[in-house]
Amino acid sequence: MKVFKYIVSDVSPEDKKLYNPEKIFKNQESTMTSFPKSIPYGNMDGIRDIAKKEALLDKWMH
Repeated sequence: MKVFKYIVSDVSPEDKKLYNPEKIFKNQESTMTSFPKSIPYGNMDGIRDIAKKEALLDKWMH
């Protein structure tokens, strides 16, 4: 239990701060400087045609 508490309270928050650019924890800060601040993600909300969505997914690495 001591090891688990140590990982959850000390290791995991520090790991996310140093190596994860996006928030995982509610009050997480990131110190990564080489990662873009805003990334446009793929959004298929307006596409209703399933075949078109599948064709796009075939082109993307997911």
